Amino acid sequence: VHGGDQYRSNVHIQDAVDVFELVLDRGADGGIYNVTWGDMTVGGIARLVQGEALRAARAVEVVYQNVPDARSYRLTAARLARDFGWQPKRHIGEAVRDLFAWFASGSIKDPNDPVYWNAKRMKALMEASPT
Repeated sequence: VHGGDQYRSNVHIQDAVDVFELVLDRGADGGIYNVTWGDMTVGGIARLVQGEALRAARAVEVVYQNVPDARSYRLTAARLARDFGWQPKRHIGEAVRDLFAWFASGSIKDPNDPVYWNAKRMKALMEASPT
């Protein structure tokens, strides 16, 4: 873990899908909305993953590296709550559990496939696209 004290906003994918459906059903004024469960430190996320790994009988050591990374991203979904009444239904811990279940199911044949890596996928799409 690089640092560990910096914050990141997270959301369960199903909560994100719920927001897309809500906005498509009701329409939006073209505004910008943050879709987030809330903020958690990178170290806190690592501990959630470590705990889930232990429940899956896999030991995972969390190693903190003293890498200066002061970037913290804190978002609020207050506007989404105000305009649409939306609140996240799933804790980030549930997202971690769901990811472990997805990997355990064998649904992911090759986790290194670019489709699972945003930067790799975008690079592959850009290289395949005529300019």
